[in-house]
Amino acid sequence: MNLADKLPKPRMLMRGDLLIPRRVTIETIFDCNFRCGMCPWADIEKKKFMGRTEGPMDHGLFMHIIDSLTPYKEYIEMMDLFGLGEPLMDRMICSRINYAKSRGFRNLAFATNASLLIPRIQQELLDTGIETIIFSIDGATKESYEKIRVRGNFEKVMANCLGMIKRRNEGNYSTQFVVRFVRQNDNRNEWPTFQEFWSRELDASRRDLIGRYDVHTWGGATGSKNETLVNGRDESIEKHSCYLIFEILNILADGTVPLCHED
Repeated sequence: MNLADKLPKPRMLMRGDLLIPRRVTIETIFDCNFRCGMCPWADIEKKKFMGRTEGPMDHGLFMHIIDSLTPYKEYIEMMDLFGLGEPLMDRMICSRINYAKSRGFRNLAFATNASLLIPRIQQELLDTGIETIIFSIDGATKESYEKIRVRGNFEKVMANCLGMIKRRNEGNYSTQFVVRFVRQNDNRNEWPTFQEFWSRELDASRRDLIGRYDVHTWGGATGSKNETLVNGRDESIEKHSCYLIFEILNILADGTVPLCHED
């Protein structure tokens, strides 16, 4: 069996002439306070090349999108409220979560660098009942973390994340936490330490998870030009059409919709 045989099969939900996505991603803000090397925000010229304007999504536009999707909410299994940006820079994030939930959407999530996750925001987020929050922490030590997460402060971020986990546990809130590790040259040897630490802090009975990904380019390279992914380019996969365009709808902060999920 080759890798192509293991690809997920599209689950296309047709209702009349409509193809309904299983997952919707709404970028509520296009802005970030970090400049991580593996992200386009690290390259200001690249950001300009995108031709996009920094800032949050207009809340009227957000409500219009949610209202337009509401008739299909029973078919939409997941909704992500983040894209290329830091969601906690969006001052309306809790209001947006509450609005989506008031319309019956479920399995809401966002990923954050947690630098702005102060106690007041922790409590407000937990009170929304958001199902999943992903902490993007790519180092087990201050040295590696701050080298990768440029502009980040290791001690501050760790305190914010651990504080929110404690607040969740003590208040018996239902929010699930996922701690994410993007493996790359500067942290490659830290994964076992990272995994061991967060395994102690998270609660599997509450569905908490630790996730690891390899940094990559679309050509299949990781870390350096001479290093390739373990499961890198496979010609049997290249011959198959992408199923994600049928399953995920991405809406950018200005309301536009890119064709490709990863664009």
